[in-house]
Order: sequence, then C-alpha cells, then structure tokens
Amino acid sequence: MKLFKRQNQPKHSLFDLNGDSVTAWVNRLPRANLSETSKQLYRALDELAKLDCNFKHRMDVLEVLRPAVHLVLQGLQPRYLKAPLVLPENIAKVVRLCDIFNTHLEENYRLAAKDILEHRSWGRHKESLALALHTQLSELGQLLLRSYLLYQSEVPDFWQRLHNCYRIAHDNKLLNLRIKDSDFGSCTVEQAYLRPMLFICAHPHQLTQESQLKLYQALHTLSEKAQIRAAEPLKCSFLFNPDGAEPPIYRELCDSTEGLLGIDTSALVHFLSEQITAGSKAALPLHLSEKLVDAWTSVSDRIDERHEEAHKLDLAVGISSTHFFVAEEQPLDVFSRWLGQSLSRHDNGAEASAPDAQAHRSQQASADVEVIDYSSPQQKNRHTKSSSLCHFLVRTVNVSRNGYCISWPAIEGNQLGNGDVICVRENDSPCWSVGSIRWIKKQSEEELHVGIAVLSHAAEPYAAIRLEGDGPVFRALLLKAESVSGKPPCLLLPNNSFEAGTEMELAQPGGRLHVRLQQALQTTRHFALYAYEPIVTEESETETTIDHRPQPDEDLSELWEIL
Repeated sequence: MKLFKRQNQPKHSLFDLNGDSVTAWVNRLPRANLSETSKQLYRALDELAKLDCNFKHRMDVLEVLRPAVHLVLQGLQPRYLKAPLVLPENIAKVVRLCDIFNTHLEENYRLAAKDILEHRSWGRHKESLALALHTQLSELGQLLLRSYLLYQSEVPDFWQRLHNCYRIAHDNKLLNLRIKDSDFGSCTVEQAYLRPMLFICAHPHQLTQESQLKLYQALHTLSEKAQIRAAEPLKCSFLFNPDGAEPPIYRELCDSTEGLLGIDTSALVHFLSEQITAGSKAALPLHLSEKLVDAWTSVSDRIDERHEEAHKLDLAVGISSTHFFVAEEQPLDVFSRWLGQSLSRHDNGAEASAPDAQAHRSQQASADVEVIDYSSPQQKNRHTKSSSLCHFLVRTVNVSRNGYCISWPAIEGNQLGNGDVICVRENDSPCWSVGSIRWIKKQSEEELHVGIAVLSHAAEPYAAIRLEGDGPVFRALLLKAESVSGKPPCLLLPNNSFEAGTEMELAQPGGRLHVRLQQALQTTRHFALYAYEPIVTEESETETTIDHRPQPDEDLSELWEIL
C-alpha cells in the first residue's frame, strides 16, 4: 500500500490549512465550469497528499473538500453510465478521473490515520481516527461500485486496503463508533466496512447498473442487519481473512477456517424474506430482493434449487455471434486492428475450419442483426431481414443460480447442439452472460427443452493471435473471476487444440494483453476454456490492463480538455 511521497512542503499554495480558508476557496470555484472545478479540486487534493502537515489540519481541509469532490463525481456519473462494454477512449478518461478523485481522498485520509497512530497521545484522538477509517472505507466502496457498474474488476490490492481499515478499527475498538457522513449517510465503522463486503457477496456482475446503484444505496441501512462474527464462523454464510487480500467467499468453498471471520447474514435474509412475503413497499424492487436473498444464503441451502419461472430471454448461439453481441455488435475487425503483428494471415484456413467459420465470413460482409422470436405461441417471428448474426427471443422453463432451462421449437433443432457457446441476456440488461449448452431433450413433437450452464456473468471480448509462428486471428472471451463463488478467471477460445504453454496476444480497442495458456479447464468440440497467466514484457507494461489509480505528478491535461 504505497502512499504518496511527502515533499516536506509546509504550506498549501491555494489556501491556508484551516476550515474557513478552504470554505472560502471552495465557494469561489466556478461550479458551472465542470472542467475548471475538477482541475482545481484535483490540484488541491494532489498537493495536500504531498504536504507535510499534522492530521488535524489535513482533516480540516478534507472535510471541506470532500463534499465538493462528490458533487463533481455526481455530475460526471451520467457520462459513463450505460456506456459500451469496451469504453470509448474519452469515456475511459472520465472514468479514470473519477477513480483518481476517490483514490486521492482515500490516500489523504489514510495519511491522516497513519499520523494519528504515530502520535504519542493518539488515544485522545480516537474519534478522528474513526472518521478517517470510516471515510477511507466509503471512498473504497465507491471505487468498487464504479468498477462493477462498468463490468470491470477491482484493482489487485483493493481488498488488502479495505481489510487494513477493519483491522485498525477492530484493534482500537472503533467498530461501533457512529460517524456522521453527509455524502453517504451516517453509520458505524463496521457498517461502512460491511457495505462493500455485502455488495460483492450479492454478485453485482449479475445485476443491471440500475440495480447496483439501488443496492449500494440501500446497503447504508441493510448493513445494520448483518454482523461480523469471530465466534463460530461456520454458522455464517460467508467467511473472510482480515489479514488477507481476498474478498469474502461462501463458507462451503473454504478448505480451512483458521484465522477467518464470518459475515452473518441470517437476520438480513430474514428481513428481506419477510418483505417479499408481505409484499410491502420497500426501497428495493421485489425482483432485486429475491436475488439478494438467493445470493446472501449459504450455497448448501440452495445448491440444486430451481425456480419454475417463465420469462423471455435473449440468446445467441456460436462463438462468432457470442463475441459479436458481447462486443456490443462490433465486428472482429474493430478488435484485430489493435493487434501488434501483421494481420495478413487474418481469416486463413485454420479459422475456416472452425464450427462457425461461415458465420465469421458473413459477419465481415454485413453487420445486420436478426431477431427471431421463439417465445411466442407461433414460435417464429422474424423482426428484420435475414442475416447470419442473430439472437433469439426464447422462453425459460425454469431458472437456477447458474443456468436456465429454455423452450426451443423442435423444427429449429439444427440451430444448436451440445457444447455450443451461447450468450444470454435478461430483461434488456446491457451485459450478456456467456454460457454453454449442456443438454437437449425432446419434450414433444413441437418443443425441445435445452439446458444452459452460465460460465460467466461478465466477459470481455478480444481478438487473439499466437505470439510465435504464423496463424489466424481468433475470437477470444476473457471470462471474469467470480471470487465469492470460487470461479477463477479464464480464457475462452475456439477449440483448435491449443497446448498448455502457448503464448498469445489479446487485443481490444485501447490496449493489448500478453498471456500464457495453462491447463484446459473445459473442452467441447466448439470451444475450450483455459486458465492463463499474464506475461509481463516491456511492451505489456505500458499497453496491457489499465491501472485506474493515480500516479504522482500525472499529467491530466487531456482530461480537462475532454470535460
């Protein structure tokens, strides 16, 4: 956990280190000019992080700056909500600025907490320490929320930073101190810690942006009904290691409980269940409450639970169609042009032999999309002109946490087969889940039932090539880790018999990633899932995954121009 390096600068260039001076400065900001206001607030926070001042002065300044920063963040939020899965460059820079603001606030409060703990009579300043820890937790929670709103993953050291706040609060008996917070609501330090913990346990990658926002807002009060338990953690649904760097996971997935604490969600689940049964008006919609009850319940209580549920579902079959729709209807060429090697080999014989190669060739010629309604009684209703890329509107028969049983017209049985890659989307969700067909059963002369297993609720599309030798460009889907459920990240590729140890380059608009394939986790005649490890090279250090954390003295001039 690297703090900004202090430069022994005793004075701030924009204001004196007291509340009145900072308030006067904030009141002079040109609020109607979002660019200039953002620029000045960034400068103020960046300079404060490098300032050599005592914790009282730092916190006096922060308590005035923080509400102004969050007003700016509220103004920026509409710019990235409902953005494409692969963020356009300008939107990605706005997201980066938002992350920088939250991280600067968290870093400054962490500096204040560090100074309090090093103070010789720090015991008299426990309320200040509790405030610093509470605000760190709130800012980290905003970073986590934004990551999942954009179907991304949290930064690698996120959970270590979050757990560190909890350990300090626990060791100094501050967990039950209630802190006033005009931005996110007053609550105890423990509640502020439980908000991001419960959020990640709710499988946010399965929720729409609107549901995620409603959930996180409701967690301000819902977290009161959850409890961290050191005694008998096996009676809790979730376990976590406060000295580790991982999120909580279901207790059934833990090999050992040594050193682990539990999150008791029984009262929380009971409260939501009562609201669902009574049908009473609540802050959360009924469908979201039902999902939360399911997510916050022990795995063993619902391992094979299926719900008879008939609703419509969008579905696309084949790796070409799946890649196309996950990529928000962008063709492969948009991705392959970012590859670092020559593309003269694009679409050669190796890919031509893939099961859906014909669909790939058609995709280059046309981006028309066909929607076929197989959910109606007539079961065939074409909404647009014919095209090789289509998704189907189907009806579910039953639903489980990790899959669906759908109804499919028997006359169209040749459209799919066991082991096919598919993508599905519920309720016009902006994000497609990736899965595979596990079984097909003839229900009647007119109807088939099809079993679908969801492989990942969040995936990133890439173009892929082997780093060594000649070969084609492949479609690739990077399936995100679902750590609470114990699912590791993996790479989905066409089943072209890649060997363990094969090095590949992945590309999408905005960046490239080099990986080495490890063992195959699952194979069918249509696709293979591989574990993988990133390859760090001089090139990949600058071109692979984007780190949204601010770097000291970073040049953000392009960001101000965008605003």
